This record gives sequence, structure tokens and C-alpha cells, in this order.
Amino acid sequence: MDPVLEHHYNNMREGKTRQEKDGYINSVFTIQVDKIKKLNNGKPTLIPTVYDGKIVSEKEAIKKAIDSGKKWTSADTHKQLREYDKKLHKQMSPELAKGTFNKGGTTMKNDPPKEKYKGEAQAKAVRKYFADVQKEYDFLIKN
Repeated sequence: MDPVLEHHYNNMREGKTRQEKDGYINSVFTIQVDKIKKLNNGKPTLIPTVYDGKIVSEKEAIKKAIDSGKKWTSADTHKQLREYDKKLHKQMSPELAKGTFNKGGTTMKNDPPKEKYKGEAQAKAVRKYFADVQKEYDFLIKN
């Protein structure tokens, strides 16, 4: 499994996403880095910046990516990596894939709910969503 996709599912499952006031959910907020010898020998590399529900600095994201020991996805050019990143985000979940890419990065914007949930109805919807995310994650890990 792609390490960014795995990071997404782990953050969703563990509740370590970041939600903006306007409803955006950040589970990875990917950035491209290059000229970092310890990450794919300096090639353009895709890494997440969302950790523990916060968007971390580029410097901290690079350190966390290196320290993870994972082989993060890279490409020969930033353009190729951007196209891959777009496709990757569409795989993350139907709820996130409905959204749009913003110009500053690849944060996914959820479509606004048709109605506002309150109290128990909202809690039930959230529990169902995370149960679905867990099932999808388990399926992807097995395959």
C-alpha cells in the first residue's frame, strides 16, 4: 500500500485528522519535497504533513518522513508526482474524493452536508463513517 494512503487510513482510524472551521478535513495534507538525500536520493517525494491532528512544518514533516523509515512515493518530476497525488486522494474515501484540491496543496474539501446533524444523530453518523473507514483499511492491508 502507498505510504501516504496508509498514513491517511491510520489518521482516520485513530482520529488524528485536522478539521478546518469550514468543514475541510485534513488527513495527510501532502507536500512535495526534493533535494533531500535521505528521501529517495533527492528525487521529488510525496510526504504527509498531518500528524496527531496538526499540520506540521515542512521541516518537521521531512524529519518525520525520514524517521519513519518508509519508502515514500517519488517521481522524476514534480508534475508527475502531482498527477499521482491527485489519483491517490481519489482512493482515500468516497467522502473525501467528492471534494476539490485547493491551490495551496492537496487538502480535500468535503462536500457540505445537506443538513446539520445534532447530538446523537451526529455521533451515530461519525461512528458509522469510522467503522466504514476501518473496514476499507483492513481490506487494503490484506490485499
